[in-house]
Amino acid sequence: MKRLKITSVLLSATMCLSMITTPVGVWADETPSSSETQTSETTKTEETKKTEKNEPSETEPESTEPTEETPEETETQPTEPSKTEYPMPAETVPAKNDTTGPGVTPPPEPDETRPSEPSNPENEDQPGNGGENNPGNGNGSNPEENIDYFASGTCGQNLTWYIARDRMDTLHIEGYGDMYDYSSTNSVPWAGYSGMILYIYISNNVTSIGNYAFYGTNIQAVYASSTNLKRIGNFAFSKCWGNKNMELPQGLTTIGVSAFEDSQFETVYIPSSVTTIGECAFNECFNLKEITIPGSVKTIPANLFRQCFRLEKVTFLDGVTTINSVFANCSTLKTVTIPKSVTTINSKLFSDTPLLSDIYYGGTQTEWEQSSFELGYNTGNKPTMHFSSYAAVGKYENLTWSLDNNGVLTITGSGEMADSVNGPNWRAAKDSIKSVVFSGNISSIASGAFEGCSNLSSITVPNSVAKIGSIAFLGCTGLKSVTMSDSVTSIDDSCFSGCSALTSITLSKKLTTIGPQIFQGCYSLTNIVISDGITEIGDNAFEYCINLKSITIPKSVTKIGSFILLGCVAANDIYYNGTKDDWNKISINTDNEEFFKATVHLSDGTVIEGNKADNTLKVTGGKTAKIKYRKLRKKARTISRSKVMSVSAPQGTVTYKLVSVKKSKYKKYFKINATTGTITVKKKLKRGTYTVRCSVTASGDANYKSKTQTVTFKIKVK
Repeated sequence: MKRLKITSVLLSATMCLSMITTPVGVWADETPSSSETQTSETTKTEETKKTEKNEPSETEPESTEPTEETPEETETQPTEPSKTEYPMPAETVPAKNDTTGPGVTPPPEPDETRPSEPSNPENEDQPGNGGENNPGNGNGSNPEENIDYFASGTCGQNLTWYIARDRMDTLHIEGYGDMYDYSSTNSVPWAGYSGMILYIYISNNVTSIGNYAFYGTNIQAVYASSTNLKRIGNFAFSKCWGNKNMELPQGLTTIGVSAFEDSQFETVYIPSSVTTIGECAFNECFNLKEITIPGSVKTIPANLFRQCFRLEKVTFLDGVTTINSVFANCSTLKTVTIPKSVTTINSKLFSDTPLLSDIYYGGTQTEWEQSSFELGYNTGNKPTMHFSSYAAVGKYENLTWSLDNNGVLTITGSGEMADSVNGPNWRAAKDSIKSVVFSGNISSIASGAFEGCSNLSSITVPNSVAKIGSIAFLGCTGLKSVTMSDSVTSIDDSCFSGCSALTSITLSKKLTTIGPQIFQGCYSLTNIVISDGITEIGDNAFEYCINLKSITIPKSVTKIGSFILLGCVAANDIYYNGTKDDWNKISINTDNEEFFKATVHLSDGTVIEGNKADNTLKVTGGKTAKIKYRKLRKKARTISRSKVMSVSAPQGTVTYKLVSVKKSKYKKYFKINATTGTITVKKKLKRGTYTVRCSVTASGDANYKSKTQTVTFKIKVK
């Protein structure tokens, strides 16, 4: 589940509003596009109101009112909260003539409503699950019936919202499709509860967060459970309070005007799926220190980082073509990376950056000089220019690194790669990293070093590395292979968790422990061979490796943790390099239902059947199939399985094998298809009645044993 961590500061961001001419109340299908402008009179009114109230104007473009297709709400009257009383504003949806605005006292206590079931368009597939932490099912229907609602209502044509009485600090958004856009903070339906909302859960089929949706709330974290979220509206998270780190979900394409204005985060991750960022999106983010803009954003809008007083480093990745005046009053900016793809730069780009010391350009010096960029230095000291083919460069503790335009990350240095709260700073460009080269004598890989590098396809751990930290490769969904030398002696928890493409891995022979959740969710692993020397397999080590069929365990293992094969529905076989006595000496946690169901194959040929139910396979025969001799003389004839036997209720894959034919010298004339059970009789077989015996095997699965039955039938050639 992706997590958006959002924080903000107390200071106002109203100065930027006077510069914005695009409407901030756009609603999907019926309102003007963002290119249309307001009248100068309206703009003037907005500026006046904002100056007086220190909040966005209520006269901005209005949101479209939902039509009669909007789901109706069923009114219920819940009991009063037992402890704390909160204002109870009337449920609202954006109206064409909405006159509410910031500072307006919430209306009297309304009837509370439960989310109604939005209608699903005809022939449209129902969206899926709402996520493990989301009580709703994410398909537009009512949340679970046992929820005691404190407040609820609609917030989109197919979206509902609610706050549960037992967790009134959490707002849930359920259903599918776009959220309504709102024209002001007080027109948001949960406006009266904004002071108590700390957490927001958004189901996995919500596609947009509306304008002003969470403006001014005290949000600590936002949880979005999939990549279906495409748009964050204007002012959606402006003036929010919470944590200092923000990570937007992959799949997001649009960040609205002033979306995170006046927020308090220090770091922000923007995924490569984002193509549009609105003006002033990070205006007055006073604590923001470093940010990377992906190349998918072709045009960098004006005032993007206006008055980010602590901003020190900005990296624009390859693909960006136009950079407008984004650094107004960025008085501490020191380093900027400009890719070779940039063709247009505003002439006043660096006019307010007195501490700017280094500019890294992705092309050669000749290419820079030919561009004739006028950067408007007004610092007294011209910054140092660095020319190379690198898309990004940097320093992390005792290491230096560079990322070239082909996605090759080169890390140079010696000693430990230090752990840090947010991981090494090259992760700001993690979507561009395709391979890693280690240079020098690096002795460890930090926790989270390559977390979320979804385009990293393979990794070779150098001989100098002895330790790999926890979650080092967590969520590297494109990682297919890992090779490490025998120098590695320690791999921490969840190191390769979520590496869904991983098909092969070579582990160090000096490892003694497989840590907890180390391969959790590695969906593509089909078999695992644990190196001799491993003594312990940690809890949930292979959890939800859904295609894992077999695991080989060495004799050196003495302890096996709990739930190591949880969710491994295909894991039917365990191969153990020891005897039955050796196997019985292993300390195996009893919380291992799936593990105990598997069949254990010992090195001496002994097989220990797992704790599985008997296969339900049923086979009956005794039938006679007839073939005309005159036709058989010309070509072979086939007989379908159903003509000679009946097979029902198998568990697992069914296979067929010819056992014998009475009149054995004629067995060569008969053949049975191992998959379908179809019998082929070759031509020129003599007249007569032949008794055929076949075996039918159901392989079983994680819950059922394998089973073989023999069946006899006759084939008469006449």
